[in-house]
Formats: sequence, structure tokens, C-alpha cells
Amino acid sequence: MLNASSENTPTFSRRGVLAILGGVGAAGLLPTQRARAGGTSTSALAFDGDALVAGTSPAPGAPLPEGEPVSALVSTHGAPERLYAALSSGLWASADGGVAWENRSDLHAQALAVDPADPNHIAAISATKLQHSRDGGTIWVTLAAI
Repeated sequence: MLNASSENTPTFSRRGVLAILGGVGAAGLLPTQRARAGGTSTSALAFDGDALVAGTSPAPGAPLPEGEPVSALVSTHGAPERLYAALSSGLWASADGGVAWENRSDLHAQALAVDPADPNHIAAISATKLQHSRDGGTIWVTLAAI
């Protein structure tokens, strides 16, 4: 539930914060507008365009290339803030939950998988081969031709 505070900063009840974090959405929050859980917490949540992050607003992000479809998007249980995306322009990685992205290679993958025990170990399948990387997607080794 969204409540107004004396500072004109929206605050959320515990239920409201959980709803946002659970994927209901951040309707009503403007970019970089802050909310406090329960109105008494000093920790802040900030909605910065594409991500809900704790603490201060991050530096301007580096988004994925506009207009390119995402073939695959993966994360791992051990490091949920680390994301890998397969696009036609290559493999992209984010270490901050998708706020900023970095192109790691020109790999054209159709599917990706990340080792739950090692977020740097990625497997990828393309139209012609199965490959894996142990360094977060920079260097790839072919495991099998398809």
C-alpha cells in the first residue's frame, strides 16, 4: 500500500514492498523516486527505469541494444544479480541485475545455461555447436558440433 509521508516521499507497507519485489510492478514510482519500507526504515528502494535497487540510485545504466530481440536470458541461484543475455549482437552480461550491460562476445546463442555453483561457467547452444565458457562469456570452447 502506498502512503504519503510528510516529506512527500512515498512509503510502502511491508505488503506493498513485497508486492513490488514479487513482480506486481512499480506503478506510481517515478524514476529515482525513493520509498521506505514501513515508513520507519532508513534503507531506501529506488526505481531506476528498468530495475528496483536498494540504496542510492545507481549511475546511469548501459542498456541492452535497442530493437534487438533477446534469444535467452539466464541467471543463477547463487548470484541472482548476475544476468546473461543472448542477442543477435552477441552475449551480454550484467553484474547489477540488468541496470548496466557489457558485451562479452559475438557468440550467437539460441539458449544459455549457467552452472548454479559457478556463475562464470556458462553453456550455450547455437545453430551449429554446443559451447561453454568458464570466464563469464569471454572465451568459448566448443564441446560438440550439431
